[in-house]
Amino acid sequence: MDIATVKQAALECFAERGYEGTSLATIAARLGIKKQSLSTYYPTKQDLLFAVFTDVYERRMADIEHDFARDLPTRDLLFAFLDGVRLRYADTPDERFWLRMALFEQVAREERYRTLIYRQLGLLEGFVRSLFPDDPHAGNAFLGVYDSLCVELVFGDAASAQRRLEDSWNVFWRGVTAKGGGDERA
Repeated sequence: MDIATVKQAALECFAERGYEGTSLATIAARLGIKKQSLSTYYPTKQDLLFAVFTDVYERRMADIEHDFARDLPTRDLLFAFLDGVRLRYADTPDERFWLRMALFEQVAREERYRTLIYRQLGLLEGFVRSLFPDDPHAGNAFLGVYDSLCVELVFGDAASAQRRLEDSWNVFWRGVTAKGGGDERA
């Protein structure tokens, strides 16, 4: 058995059950090995979690860079990114794992996790800000749409996530394309 197989099994367990709900015995059972055999690969559950977390972080960063490198009009580019998040949540354990860790897990409050979470958000915000150089608020507004979608993916179902995406997207896009800019703060 290779290390990639161990990390994949752990990713699936953490995505389904969370950190606290996943034991090394659960991961070992998924792999068909004894719990003690996992220590050959990772001495602690925390070590295994961080290895999985950094792998998912790297894949997410690559996904964001890929999504924003597409030659699409701004509206289509941003919506495609959001819709891609929705689809990846349904289809892969990476999105489910990432959102569970970022939103729920106490362990992700540790500095090494928070650093990666905010680095990913910074990359995303940087791409969005570059698309709206004359509107300094558009990046934060877009992150609000993204956050809203993420929360609905975790707490809702596929249909409610689709509605949340469409409704918040339409309001966001009307706001950033309104004449006179979008800064109408009181």
